[in-house]
Amino acid sequence: MPWQPETTDSGPLPVLMCWHTDPTSGACTNAWPVGHTGQTLMQLTESMYAYHNDLRATHAASSPWWAWPLDLKPVWFESVSYGPDLGSWIHDGGNPVLWWMAIPALAFVCWQAFKRRSLGLALIAIAFFWQWLSWARIDRAAFQYHFYTALPFFLLGLAYFLAELWHGPSRRTWLLARVAAVAAAMVPAALWVAKYPLCGLARVSTTDYFGNTACGSVTGTLTVEARIFLIALVLVAALAVLALTLIRLERRASPEGDEDRGWIFQLILPVAVAGVLILWLGANGPRDVIFQAALPPDLLALVMAVLGICLGILAITARDSRRLVLALCIFAVVTFVALYPDLSALPMPNLLLNVYDAILPTWFYGFQFADNMQPSQTVAFISSASIFVSIAVLAVALMAGYAALEERRVNGYRRRQRLTATPRLEDGAGGDSAGGAAGGTLDEPAGDGSGGASSDGAGDSAGGGAAGGATGAGG
Repeated sequence: MPWQPETTDSGPLPVLMCWHTDPTSGACTNAWPVGHTGQTLMQLTESMYAYHNDLRATHAASSPWWAWPLDLKPVWFESVSYGPDLGSWIHDGGNPVLWWMAIPALAFVCWQAFKRRSLGLALIAIAFFWQWLSWARIDRAAFQYHFYTALPFFLLGLAYFLAELWHGPSRRTWLLARVAAVAAAMVPAALWVAKYPLCGLARVSTTDYFGNTACGSVTGTLTVEARIFLIALVLVAALAVLALTLIRLERRASPEGDEDRGWIFQLILPVAVAGVLILWLGANGPRDVIFQAALPPDLLALVMAVLGICLGILAITARDSRRLVLALCIFAVVTFVALYPDLSALPMPNLLLNVYDAILPTWFYGFQFADNMQPSQTVAFISSASIFVSIAVLAVALMAGYAALEERRVNGYRRRQRLTATPRLEDGAGGDSAGGAAGGTLDEPAGDGSGGASSDGAGDSAGGGAAGGATGAGG
């Protein structure tokens, strides 16, 4: 078998790995490691399956499947201290702006896949839920990076939703987009307000170390340096300028659709200036401590609520869908830049690193989801149930593929029929119109002839003209 190394018994098979070398010559002897005689692919697969089925262990960064789309528990890949006031982190978290907006976007994709009978949209929806919901039955400790196989389809749904907004949404789609933006802006505040129910749902321990974290009475100590205060002022000023610019552009937009040609530059400029100032203040700003006190969780909820309400008001009162799309993209870029040190092990003062924990209560190290520690049940790798499920899944896939193929054939046939029937309809409509005019001239009053042509539907109009023509000919 090609996954076994070459031996004197197996014959001249490809050597994929040299397990053992001769200590004198250094040549590959193609021998198994000490104590091993080799395993087949089936045996290795069964071993991997048994490992995951029997694994019972806790982990500080584990999280259940339902928490992944909300980005509730990024995994800590690295936490390094370079001194008393300098450190770095690596989290595998996503961009909250994109992830939170992708949730209603994917619901929109599912509805449009059914309404428009779109195979492409159906593929996005089915692929996402297939990759994500498969983890709902996994009872070992799972992690947010298990969601990353579904993430491409998650973001494809968001891209389609934004494209729909960019090219002109319907009234209901435009309402959904604004409500979704408001909901996304309020997620941090909502999670802080619902902190205690969330702690109970996650079964977070409140004893010893964990009693002084997000699920305890105190979240930590708030220490504000002068540079942090200045950075906060820059952020508030940038958001205020951005809000005023959006309001001014909305008021100056004419009913005919004429727009200020420099509106994109006007939106990007305050973000760029604020980014440069924040980077400079973070590196060179004064480090004097101007405020230090215990930080109650309710204060964080209040701060997040004020920020979310301000952003929500801008979203719900928006009148231009393209500006809303651009604003979402700008906020996504700003969020990525702000989270970049937390994602890339960029050395930063510990005070700034601790700020990242305050975004969501679940991002605190002490907020740890409980893991399943019950003894596992022995499950056969191949059984009648697994064979039946595999056959059923294959049958459903084949039927879905056949149905999709037939639908494409039917749609193609109908499209060809419409194309071939269009010239005949145009000729018939011209003849009916002429007849209608003649009928109105000979026997019918002019008002009746015009009344037939002013019906609601195209078919009624043609019918009215045809009736007039018949009357005229009879006269």
